[in-house]
Amino acid sequence: MDSEYDPEREAMAAIELAAATHGADRQRWIGIAQAWLELARRQQYRDAERSGDLGGGFRRTLRTRVADRA
Repeated sequence: MDSEYDPEREAMAAIELAAATHGADRQRWIGIAQAWLELARRQQYRDAERSGDLGGGFRRTLRTRVADRA
Protein backbone atom coordinates (compact mmCIF):
# COMPACT_ATOMS: atom_id res chain seq x y z
CA MET A 1 0.00 0.00 0.00
CA ASP A 2 2.22 2.78 -1.24
CA SER A 3 0.50 6.06 -0.62
CA GLU A 4 1.04 9.55 0.68
CA TYR A 5 -0.62 8.67 3.99
CA ASP A 6 1.31 7.77 7.11
CA PRO A 7 -1.18 5.73 9.17
CA GLU A 8 0.63 6.45 12.44
CA ARG A 9 0.60 10.19 11.82
CA GLU A 10 -3.08 10.06 10.88
CA ALA A 11 -3.88 8.05 14.02
CA MET A 12 -2.12 10.58 16.24
CA ALA A 13 -3.99 13.44 14.56
CA ALA A 14 -7.30 11.63 15.18
CA ILE A 15 -6.35 11.07 18.83
CA GLU A 16 -5.61 14.78 19.23
CA LEU A 17 -8.99 15.64 17.71
CA ALA A 18 -10.68 13.14 20.02
CA ALA A 19 -9.05 14.79 23.01
CA ALA A 20 -10.39 18.17 21.90
CA THR A 21 -14.01 17.03 21.48
CA HIS A 22 -16.76 15.53 23.60
CA GLY A 23 -19.60 13.02 23.34
CA ALA A 24 -20.39 11.36 20.03
CA ASP A 25 -17.69 13.31 18.17
CA ARG A 26 -15.06 12.03 20.59
CA GLN A 27 -16.21 8.44 20.07
CA ARG A 28 -16.13 8.92 16.30
CA TRP A 29 -12.56 10.23 16.39
CA ILE A 30 -11.47 7.38 18.67
CA GLY A 31 -12.88 4.90 16.16
CA ILE A 32 -11.06 6.65 13.34
CA ALA A 33 -7.81 6.55 15.31
CA GLN A 34 -8.27 2.82 15.93
CA ALA A 35 -8.79 2.25 12.21
CA TRP A 36 -5.59 4.14 11.35
CA LEU A 37 -3.67 2.18 13.99
CA GLU A 38 -4.92 -1.08 12.49
CA LEU A 39 -3.70 0.07 9.08
CA ALA A 40 -0.32 0.91 10.62
CA ARG A 41 -0.12 -2.57 12.17
CA ARG A 42 -0.95 -4.23 8.89
CA GLN A 43 1.58 -2.09 7.07
CA GLN A 44 4.27 -2.99 9.61
CA TYR A 45 3.36 -6.67 9.40
CA ARG A 46 3.58 -6.57 5.62
CA ASP A 47 6.97 -4.86 5.80
CA ALA A 48 8.21 -7.40 8.38
CA GLU A 49 6.94 -10.24 6.22
CA ARG A 50 8.82 -8.89 3.21
CA SER A 51 12.03 -8.55 5.19
CA GLY A 52 11.62 -11.96 6.82
CA ASP A 53 11.42 -10.54 10.37
CA LEU A 54 8.20 -12.00 11.77
CA GLY A 55 9.59 -12.59 15.25
CA GLY A 56 7.32 -10.00 16.78
CA GLY A 57 9.76 -7.13 16.56
CA PHE A 58 7.38 -5.20 14.36
CA ARG A 59 4.79 -5.10 17.19
CA ARG A 60 7.27 -3.74 19.71
CA THR A 61 8.40 -1.16 17.17
CA LEU A 62 4.86 0.06 16.54
CA ARG A 63 4.04 0.33 20.26
CA THR A 64 7.26 2.25 20.84
CA ARG A 65 6.57 4.65 17.97
CA VAL A 66 3.03 5.40 19.13
CA ALA A 67 4.15 5.82 22.75
CA ASP A 68 6.98 8.15 21.72
CA ARG A 69 4.58 10.43 19.87
CA ALA A 70 2.16 10.76 22.77
